[in-house]
Amino acid sequence: MERFTRLGVLANAHPGGVWAVAAIPPAGGAGADTPEGAFLTGGLDGCVRLWRPPPPSSVMEDADADADASAKADAPPLYVATTAGGDAPPHPAGVLSIAVAAAAPVAVSSSLDGTVCRWRLAASAGAPAVADEADGDDDAGDGALSPPLTLLPPITRDALKSWAVALTPSGSVAAVAGQADAAEDGAIAEASGAITLYALGEGGDEDGSVAAAPTYVASPEASKGAMCLSLTPLDGGKKLAAAYSNGTVAVLDVAAEAVTTTLPSAAGPVRCLTAAPAGAVPGAGDEGLWAAADDGLLYLYDTAAGVVASVRRGHRGSVLGVAASPGGGVRCDCRRRPVGAGVGGAVGAGGGAQ
Repeated sequence: MERFTRLGVLANAHPGGVWAVAAIPPAGGAGADTPEGAFLTGGLDGCVRLWRPPPPSSVMEDADADADASAKADAPPLYVATTAGGDAPPHPAGVLSIAVAAAAPVAVSSSLDGTVCRWRLAASAGAPAVADEADGDDDAGDGALSPPLTLLPPITRDALKSWAVALTPSGSVAAVAGQADAAEDGAIAEASGAITLYALGEGGDEDGSVAAAPTYVASPEASKGAMCLSLTPLDGGKKLAAAYSNGTVAVLDVAAEAVTTTLPSAAGPVRCLTAAPAGAVPGAGDEGLWAAADDGLLYLYDTAAGVVASVRRGHRGSVLGVAASPGGGVRCDCRRRPVGAGVGGAVGAGGGAQ
């Protein structure tokens, strides 16, 4: 186990707190392959922001010609933020989850009130920012650069809450966990553990023209009455893994629209899931799965065999998040810090992770 060196902190990234973060894939439809990387954040303020490396220092100096002398003396920012969606926040409540398609220039975000927004990422979304690029201007005029992040029509839901969201790599299916849409008979499909699938079409409905039709997936019997807290695609998007507040972890088949496997449960709520890189579990191919739980453990599942391949302990308290490098070799996880130890509204690079 190693501790990473913190490269810096983006203070006040969102007023009130940062609740969700998602990296833009370094290869594929969204973004360029840059060593600095780019990512999306969502916060209590209902906004989604794109963070990219700043322009070269010479461009920054030109752009900051009217800034005061003390600001010019400061070091260049680690990242430059772009906020899209107009004057009002696109989400009426705090953003709990963000997902970016691995092979399509689209993303989705969900908030506590049940709103699910769709976003289009320009080819420049993963590249360093440009000094004169419009910030969130979807109506760029002649000669203006296309905005790197554009808000598409949201997925219409008659929902009470959304805990988590996921996209298949192609962006063709969005999965939303939380209190479900109203069924045809007016009843809520399931209370808090429901998963709803939305067909968006190939490429993730880049222009927002597809009317996403919901399909409800029945929760496994072991998770009845529990909240679904995390979703992640497996096996190239053919499957989705779901984690629940009672420790249940299940796998559903996207095409069959049904849960196919219930994995051995953790001893506490499972807060976060991430697909393990190919080869992390011998013989499992692309079906390895990391799970972070409140019992202080990290579980590595072989979802093909339906068993726990290994268990790791690296934290004294709850493990709240886990992420794996797509190329393998690196896995990061984070724990709950003591009350008062955190900084509200800030995003840190590297700190507090193992």
